[in-house]
Amino acid sequence: MRGLPAVVLIAAALTSPFAALAQKAVIVVRHAENAGDKLTETGRAQAERLAAALGGADIGAVYSTDSKRTIGTATPLAEARGLRIQLYDTAAGPGRFDARPFAAQLSKDHPGDVVLVVGHVTTIPDLLKALGCPGDVTIAPTDYTNLFIVVPEARGPATLVRVKY
Repeated sequence: MRGLPAVVLIAAALTSPFAALAQKAVIVVRHAENAGDKLTETGRAQAERLAAALGGADIGAVYSTDSKRTIGTATPLAEARGLRIQLYDTAAGPGRFDARPFAAQLSKDHPGDVVLVVGHVTTIPDLLKALGCPGDVTIAPTDYTNLFIVVPEARGPATLVRVKY
């Protein structure tokens, strides 16, 4: 699916007759390739590619954890859209991210919006579950270009589309 622009898939998901009347979609990505906490040259190119892929997706809010690699991934799109990157906290308990409060906050604060969330290989699976996606999602440690499009449903599980950008 690499050849199909992500924005086409997003548009298809957002026009689904089953989409909830509240939040349009939450797009979740892992930070781009990094060395330590800074993006590599490849990572910076991935962040630019993400911004280009989502340029027509009418993103209304951008969230990132408080790390240089996630903020660096979110910055090109946030700047292109004139949006401030909002930080979210993944600390909860001994090394475990409880994504349910954050998912509820997204729904409450951004009804009718498309939201981008940049996270980590360890937080994305929990966030997808909290957003109503069934099943388990795994991300390889060296995989930095997954784009998860979550469309909440009025009833039942959310629709999840996973593509590469």
